[in-house]
Amino acid sequence: LHSNGRIKKILQKYKKIVLLVIIAIIVLIYISSQRTLSSLNLFGNVYVYFFGAINLLDELLKHEMSYNLLGGTLIGGLITPIVLFLNKYCGTNFSLALAELNKTTSKFVWISKDIHMNNNCTFIYGAVRDLGFCGIIIYTIIWACFLAHYYKKYTNQRNYANEAKYVYMLMISIFLLFEWMPARTSIVYSLIFMNIFDKLNRNRRIT
Repeated sequence: LHSNGRIKKILQKYKKIVLLVIIAIIVLIYISSQRTLSSLNLFGNVYVYFFGAINLLDELLKHEMSYNLLGGTLIGGLITPIVLFLNKYCGTNFSLALAELNKTTSKFVWISKDIHMNNNCTFIYGAVRDLGFCGIIIYTIIWACFLAHYYKKYTNQRNYANEAKYVYMLMISIFLLFEWMPARTSIVYSLIFMNIFDKLNRNRRIT
C-alpha cells in the first residue's frame, strides 16, 4: 500500500522486514520438508495449498451432500461462543456448523493420481453446504460489502487503525481460497476487538 506494489522500493525501504521475511521462508522450507503432501517439495506444497483447493472442491461436489447447515457457517464465527455457552450451562445440544463441515473436509481426498489433500476446499463449499448454490452469491455479496466498507473507511480517513482493518480484510480475502474464514471465531472477534479498541482510543483522543 505504501510503495504502490513496487518491489525494488520495498526492498530498499524495508530492509529489516525483508530480512525477517527471508528468515520466515527458511523456517517454512524446513517445516515443509518435515510435513509434505504426497512427497511434494516446498513449491509443490504452496501450489497445492492455493490451487489444489479448486480440485478438492470439485471432488467434494461430486458426492451427494446435505444442505442442512442453514446459514450456520455464514455466521459461525460470531455465534460459536454463544452456542458453546448454551451447551455447557443451559443443557442444550446445538451443533457447530464448522464442526459438521469438518467431518467431510478433514478426510483426505485424492485430487490427482499422485496428490491427496484435505480441508482447503475454498469458501464455496461452505456456502453450498450452508444455503445451497445460491449461497455462493449471498456469501460473495456479503463479503464484497464488508470489504468495500473498510476500503472506503481507509481511503476517506487514513490512519493506522483504518489501515490495519483494511489490510486485515485483504488478508482474509486471500484465505477465502481455503475456506470461509469468518466461520472461525478468532477471525471474527479479532476484527470486532480492532473496532472496539479503535473506538475507545478515538474517544480518549476527543476527550
